[in-house]
Amino acid sequence: MKLGLEVHVHAVDGHQYSLIGTSIHIVRIVKSNRQQSARQLQSNFVQSTGTVAIIKTIKRALHEAGYHSRVAVRKPLISAKNRRDRLQWCRQHQGWTDEQWKNVIWSDESRFTLFKSDGRTRVWRLPKEKYDIDCVVPTVKHGGGGVMVWIVLHGNL
Repeated sequence: MKLGLEVHVHAVDGHQYSLIGTSIHIVRIVKSNRQQSARQLQSNFVQSTGTVAIIKTIKRALHEAGYHSRVAVRKPLISAKNRRDRLQWCRQHQGWTDEQWKNVIWSDESRFTLFKSDGRTRVWRLPKEKYDIDCVVPTVKHGGGGVMVWIVLHGNL
């Protein structure tokens, strides 16, 4: 990511100024809330700096810093406690042999909804941030009609 890019902004007095480092401030605003629109970013920039910048300028600064507006990945909500518990479980079992894993019964269930709403949310992110927690939209199971599928697997079958 390039920082300290030259950004041209128009001040309240009508003059155009070149502000080096303004893109760093714009990136900080984006990182505070990845789901804000370009118009909200512009408003937050004006409020925090007192300098007027058009939306096109905000977008250009973000693009030059490597950020692009993308549809957020939808992933099931996993709480911080659940994340810690899962990591602890993985660490406890990382040295298991194939023979030990064959004695485990695995089960899984999936719900397939029949009427899925699109509800796409856009976020500002770098290419490598696709699965960062700030760049995904958590999902939870809810109604709307669907089919539940359940499967059980065992290593000795």
